[in-house]
Parts: sequence; structure tokens; C-alpha cells
Amino acid sequence: MSYRPTAIITGGSQGSGFALAKLLLSKNYNVCIAARRPDVLQASESRLREAIVEQKLEPDLGSAAARILAVPTDITNPADVANLRQQVLDKYDENSVNLLANVAGVCLTGPFGATKIEDFRAQLDVNFLGAVQVTHAFLPALERNSRTSSAQRTTIAVVNSSGGRLPLNNMTAYTASKFALAGWADALRYEMAKENIHVCQIQPGVINSDFLERAQFVGEQATVARSNLEKILASGMAQTPEEVAEAVWQGVASGKEEVVVGAAFQAAITAYKWTGLNVFGVDAPSL
Repeated sequence: MSYRPTAIITGGSQGSGFALAKLLLSKNYNVCIAARRPDVLQASESRLREAIVEQKLEPDLGSAAARILAVPTDITNPADVANLRQQVLDKYDENSVNLLANVAGVCLTGPFGATKIEDFRAQLDVNFLGAVQVTHAFLPALERNSRTSSAQRTTIAVVNSSGGRLPLNNMTAYTASKFALAGWADALRYEMAKENIHVCQIQPGVINSDFLERAQFVGEQATVARSNLEKILASGMAQTPEEVAEAVWQGVASGKEEVVVGAAFQAAITAYKWTGLNVFGVDAPSL
């Protein structure tokens, strides 16, 4: 049997994570999707199996099932992460673990005074420490793959946010978690280069997906903030999950260190980097 790499995708049951799973299946990967809600995860697994057969990537649902693993996982829970790792290694060759995509995240909007310490901890737990915990769990397998396989580049992909490069007004907890994620990924890249593991960051702007189901809004203007976000999603400014998935693949395939999704956000990040001008520091954004 020819070599087939395995990818683990957190937040893989919806939005950008699900789009990435579909894309990677078409690139001949085995795919493990991890997410918190078993019902949504099971439905997504079924959709992926059907997509494989419809695209003639596999002849039947049985062979399609062999290429997909769905594991209910709370990435903030060490026991869940350990179970995720074990299920992946039980089903697939440990040497095949070629790509870890940290996609899971949650958004919180609201003024600092209305944002509780518990909100900050929750944002850091999901958006930053969750990625750290999952990466730590799979690092031995990734290192083994990087030493034993020359077929494809071994990669840790971090789907962050433009909020990891631009301070966002009215989003102190979210910005803090995303800046922490960006700093960790940038520092990790130096270490992983010695192990022949590529680390890339993907910086989307606003993703037109179902993340509003999980987005949180606090403070007196919470209803207004949600409405503003809904307007942005309807404006055409947002990116699609498929565009984010393609950006991840670009980072994986090309070896780029960072891919910013959306021309407007690329321009905003560049302007802030070189001039300090931040268009998202004026009005409260919803990213």
C-alpha cells in the first residue's frame, strides 16, 4: 500500500475545520476531526464519507470510513486530548501523522470592564492553551514522521486570526488569547525547524461560517455587537471556510510561515506593522 499521511484537525466538525477536512481528503490524507459536540461530529463524519464516495475518492462508504476518524474532544480537557491521541494512534500508523491543524477557537466581544476574569481564562484555555495541549500530545508522532518520511512536509498549522496581529477594540480577552497563540507559534517555529517540522500560521479576518453559534458577547452593547457582526458577515467582506482551508493548504504545501486571508486584512496588518495605524482600533470590530 502506498504512503498515506494522516491529519488531525481540531474544530473539525464545522466551518473552516470541516472545509479543511474535505480538502485534505481530496489530497489523499486520512483525516481525524475533533470537536466537542458528539452529535454535530457524527453528522459531519457522515457527510465526509458521502463526499468521498461522490467525488470517487473511494469506491464505497466502507473504504471511505477507513479514512475518517471522528473523536469527541474538549481541547481544554487533558483526558479528552489523551483519548484523541490514543484513538488516532490506534487507527493509523504513528509514522503517518503528518499534519496537525489547530483550528478550534471561540470569539468574545465586549468592553474590558464587563469582561470577567473567568472570561479571560476561558478565552486563553480554548484559543491558546488548547492548541498548546493538543500539539504537545502529538509532538512525538510528528517528530517521528519528520524523521521517517520524505514524502511530504510535516506541519503544525495554526489557524489564528487577524486579531493575533492587530489589537482589536472592545475585544481585550480575545486579542490577548490570539496574541498569545501567535507568539507561541512564532517561537515554536524556531524549535521545530531543528526537527524538520514546519510551523505555519493562518490569519483569517472574518469567516462567514457557523461560528456565531459559539461567539460570546458581554456588556450593555452585546446585542449591538452581535448585530454589527451579522452585518459584516452579510456584507461580502467575510471569507468563506473554503478560502481559509485553501490558505491552510497553501501554508502546508509551500512552506510559508504565514498566510493572511483577505486582501483588506492583509493591508490592515501591513499598515499596522509599518505605521502603527490600526483601522480596527477605531470602532469595535467583530472578528
